[in-house]
Amino acid sequence: MNDTQKLNKEGIEVEYDYPKVRTHDKLVVVDCKYTVVGAHNWTEAALTEQNESSILIKSEAIAKDFLKHFYQIHDQTEKYVKMGW
Repeated sequence: MNDTQKLNKEGIEVEYDYPKVRTHDKLVVVDCKYTVVGAHNWTEAALTEQNESSILIKSEAIAKDFLKHFYQIHDQTEKYVKMGW
């Protein structure tokens, strides 16, 4: 079973980029107030064994901007999923 199948089994929907696009964003928005953004991967090794950088921003305005960015990407992704890419 691959990772996508494992997530789907747990009720988590997975969507993919259009084949010619690679989204490389690494961000989390919490409660429309806090944003974590950085270059590290969200793996145990990255969090415990490697030198990685991310920042925590407490700003509703910045969180709103990142959510807008996320939903713009999501809306494009959803189109391509429906098209069967």
